[in-house]
Amino acid sequence: MNGVRKNLVNYILPAGGEKIDKVREGFMINQVLSAALELGLFDWLDEHGEKS
Repeated sequence: MNGVRKNLVNYILPAGGEKIDKVREGFMINQVLSAALELGLFDWLDEHGEKS
């Protein structure tokens, strides 16, 4: 290392970064749905219905 620190705020992402963001977003959605299924959230919602 040369000891020079780069400020991440000024870092320019290479082309194609949007694709990585879409993959990351899809992974996050998958994790939320997997956790909801594992915890039985949808079963609980089915049993208790919508409260108004």
